[in-house]
Amino acid sequence: MKHLPHYLILLQLCLFSSSSSGQTNHGIEGTVIYRWHSDTAMMDSIFRQLQDKNPADFAMVGANLQRSEQIIRQLTFELLFTPTEAVWQIVEDAMAASEDAAGPYMMVKMRAGGNRIHYVNVTEKERLYEIKFGQSGGVVHVTTPYDKFTWQLTGRSKQVGKYTCREAKVEYVEGTGTNGKPITRSYIAWFTPQLPYPYGPAGIDGLPGLILELYFDERAITGYRAESIDIEQVAHPSLPALQKPMQVMTEDEINQAAGTRMRRMSDN
Repeated sequence: MKHLPHYLILLQLCLFSSSSSGQTNHGIEGTVIYRWHSDTAMMDSIFRQLQDKNPADFAMVGANLQRSEQIIRQLTFELLFTPTEAVWQIVEDAMAASEDAAGPYMMVKMRAGGNRIHYVNVTEKERLYEIKFGQSGGVVHVTTPYDKFTWQLTGRSKQVGKYTCREAKVEYVEGTGTNGKPITRSYIAWFTPQLPYPYGPAGIDGLPGLILELYFDERAITGYRAESIDIEQVAHPSLPALQKPMQVMTEDEINQAAGTRMRRMSDN
């Protein structure tokens, strides 16, 4: 058996190294900007029903409810992703620092789930969210099952911008509440196979395409809608780093800890 000359072996190694480096160091980075969607006509109808049912109570809280609706529609969220991982977070803005809006802003932010930073890694099959917990202001990483969503395709489709989207539904148990009962969530997603990235808003994902619209019930009153999509080729894809957590917990553990904290506060 003849052996290859040394210069041919060297040439093959160089070519292999160059090819491997190109595959490893180049990829895509994507940014999707989402806005909170709420059906204005439906929300106005709900407000009118509340006002007609109990005018006195509505006079006390109605203005705050309507103010919160105005604020929540101004919130902006971003989904940052590479082919293997994604981060979801709120885009903080000047509203957070405004004295007259700081309080309502924080409440509305919590309602929209903006106090959580979601992370998923499809290669490592890792899923978690980051939240601030306790008076120290430190962060906790809350791990959740990677395969938590069992989606059902409905067969329906529609056009969202220039993308053809398919509808999928899911219902799952998020954890156990402070009352010991399971916390069940359900979602309706419109995803596009034209963008074959399995990500979506607020850590809701796992479909064979990017989720462009996500709603919390059959009536599609509230949810998230993609406003812009930017995908580009980059040499070294990367995402914002999460903070170092003071503790890593499961969803059941964080719910139990939150319940204990609330009871201590009420006792004091």
